[in-house]
Amino acid sequence: MDKLKLLEDMLLLRNFNPKDRQNLFLKMYPFSNENLGGYMSRIDLSGSTSLTTGSGTEQVFNLAYYGVKNIKVYDINPFVKYHFSLKLAGLKELDDKEYMKYFHTGFRRKKLNRKYYERLRPLLDKESLEFWDKAYELHIDNNPLLLFKNDEITKSGVLYNNPYLNDKRKTINLIEQANIDFQTRSILDLNDEKFDYIFLSNVLDYVDELNMRSSSYSIDEDLFNERISLYLDKVKELGNNLNTDGMLFYHYFWDVNNDFLPFFRRLLVTTAGNTDFKYMRFGDCRIPDGVAIYTKRKLK
Repeated sequence: MDKLKLLEDMLLLRNFNPKDRQNLFLKMYPFSNENLGGYMSRIDLSGSTSLTTGSGTEQVFNLAYYGVKNIKVYDINPFVKYHFSLKLAGLKELDDKEYMKYFHTGFRRKKLNRKYYERLRPLLDKESLEFWDKAYELHIDNNPLLLFKNDEITKSGVLYNNPYLNDKRKTINLIEQANIDFQTRSILDLNDEKFDYIFLSNVLDYVDELNMRSSSYSIDEDLFNERISLYLDKVKELGNNLNTDGMLFYHYFWDVNNDFLPFFRRLLVTTAGNTDFKYMRFGDCRIPDGVAIYTKRKLK
C-alpha cells in the first residue's frame, strides 16, 4: 500500500469517496473517547503482553503507563502509527498546555498549529516525518477533518480518562522500555498468538454478520437469539488467543444509563451467572461507563 498516495487522495478528495465502506475507517480519532484509566487501573497489567486496537493511540500510551511490556497494535487504519509517533514527540517537546492546544482538535474550530509541528519534526522517525510533512504540504492545518474524525470529548475529559498525561516523564520512559508493534490488519483476524489481555473497544459493532443494531430484533425473537449466540461465539473464538486467566475486553459502553441497545441488554442477561463473563462499571457515578469482559479459564 502506498500510504502517501492514499493520504494525498484523502486530502485532495481525489478518487476518494469518504462514504465508501472501504474508506470508513481511514479517519483517525483525535483522542480515544473511552475512560481507559477507569478500567485499566483496576487490573494488574504490569509485565503483561497485550493486544489492542489503535483508535486515537491512547490505548497504547495508557497500557505502557500501567506497565505492559509487550504491546501489539492491530488496526486496519494504516495511519495510526504515525499519529502515535507525533503524540510521542509532543510528549517530549511540548508543555502540557501546548500539548493539549495542538492535539486536542478543537479540530472543528482550530488549525493544527504548524509552528508546533516544526518543533516536533526532529523527533519523528523517517516514515512518520514523510507522512506528516506530506500532510502539511497538502495543508492539513487548514482542514484537519479530512484526516480526523469529528468526534472528541472535552479537554478535561481527555485528562480524566488518560492517566498517562498526568506524568509525561514516566510515560516516555515506559514507552521507550516497551516493545510496541504496529500492524495494519484487523484485530479480529488473529493467528495462534497468545496474549494476557486483548482490548477490542467496540470493533465487534462493525462485524456485518452480527448486525447488532438491526431494528428487526424487536419483532423477531429467534433472530435476536441467533445474533446473541453468534456474538458470544465470536467472543469465545477470540478468547482462544488468550493465555489462561487472560481477559478479553470485548465491548465498551459509553454512559451505561443511555448506551444500552436492546442487543447489549440481552447479551448481559444471557451471560449473567456465567463466571467466564463479567461486566465492570466504573467512572463518574453520575455518568458511569462500563466494559464487558470475557476471561479464559483453565480447562478442568
